[in-house]
Amino acid sequence: MSQQNPTLELHRIVYRLNRLSSEYMQRQMQLEGLHDLQPSIGVVLLPLIEEEGQTLSTLAKKLNMKAPTVTVIANRLEERGWIIRERGTDDRRQVRLYLTESGRRTAETLSKIRRRMLQQMTSGIDRDTVVALYDNLLRMFRNIENRL
Repeated sequence: MSQQNPTLELHRIVYRLNRLSSEYMQRQMQLEGLHDLQPSIGVVLLPLIEEEGQTLSTLAKKLNMKAPTVTVIANRLEERGWIIRERGTDDRRQVRLYLTESGRRTAETLSKIRRRMLQQMTSGIDRDTVVALYDNLLRMFRNIENRL
């Protein structure tokens, strides 16, 4: 890291890591037969494997995305037959998203790819260091988020 401006170097490495991880995911998705899958679709699909029945607004908040963006992606997921939408029983205005069997298989494949990438990314780094890195990156994220 440059002694002159470590903050600038940190920004560069975070940017490059984001680009490399996207490239890794894209290549691995192609190897798994997911040729025309955009990374943004996977970003919305993966949280549904962790917790189904999330609303569009809940997903948008978790993913730090605007609700209309998540709606557009949900439309694409629905067109592919990977999710279904159901109106809430308590509040009919709320739409909940559920994986179809095909969507679950795709999400499981994406989850497997993500696990492999994270294992590779953190190879040779002890758990305490990974936790400390996470804590510091989260603090940085919140510092920026609170300024918006």
